Amino acid sequence: MKTRAGAGLVVLAVAVSGCGLVTTGGKKHADRSYDVAGTDRGLTVRTNGTVEVVGADTAKVTVHERSFWTNDKNKPQATHTVRDGVLTLSARCRTQFVMGGSCGVKYRVTVPRALAVTVHGQNGGLRVSGTTAPVDVRTDTGSISLVDVTGPSLRARTNSGGLVVSGRTGSADLNTDTGSIDAKALEATSVTASTGSGAIRLSGRVGRVNVRTDTGPVIGENLTAPRVSARTSAGTVRLTFAVAPDNVLARTDTGAVAVALPADTPYAIETATDTGRTHLDRAVHRDSTAPRHLNLRTNAGPITVEPT
Repeated sequence: MKTRAGAGLVVLAVAVSGCGLVTTGGKKHADRSYDVAGTDRGLTVRTNGTVEVVGADTAKVTVHERSFWTNDKNKPQATHTVRDGVLTLSARCRTQFVMGGSCGVKYRVTVPRALAVTVHGQNGGLRVSGTTAPVDVRTDTGSISLVDVTGPSLRARTNSGGLVVSGRTGSADLNTDTGSIDAKALEATSVTASTGSGAIRLSGRVGRVNVRTDTGPVIGENLTAPRVSARTSAGTVRLTFAVAPDNVLARTDTGAVAVALPADTPYAIETATDTGRTHLDRAVHRDSTAPRHLNLRTNAGPITVEPT
């Protein structure tokens, strides 16, 4: 074990234990675990493999690696370095191509619940659960899952892959170029979500919602959300409210717009469609002077407003 000290450098100690080889059905895997100390100010992980971060009742950071391969000529080489509070996890397979072989490393990082976590992935899925601090994760290619996170803020971005989020937070910023976004059973002050191609699904209690997709539907279920802006260029917008909203903007270039909300509250409702039928259920209390406002628009498709 080596430690180095310098200006602005967090001194970290690494202890390695638990290493073994197992062969199952022609596939081989080896496990290794080690502790990383000195990260009480936060943990940043840079990795090119699948990584899971788990918040737990612990005072240390522990990394568990599982390497897997099918041919010893292509066994992965896993390395880790720590510098200035940044933990870098990397693995590479040997350049020799092995027909029908597989190779890689999966990481599981256990952290104190209140430790801020940042993960920068290159290629592989990311999963974070059980944390109570800010979370900032991104990957070039791979899905992202944030489960039971309760910190003040969360940020998740991927170029290609889906996003799944649940828990309680102040603000949530979710973005994927290609993939769906599922933010279900979520409590947040604000949610901003965007995808170039994929569906956006949202449920829970959110103060302000701003979601957009270029291609795909926007679906809100059982929402408690005073202010909602939902847009898609090609797809359906369907919003169902458990509590009467204050302001709703729902727009699509091509597709239907459907809103269901409590009928015993008056709403000022504006609708516009170039091609399609507009149906406002008589049970919904419509009043042009009401402070609660709905703005519903589509270029090609029907518009429906019904009671929940």
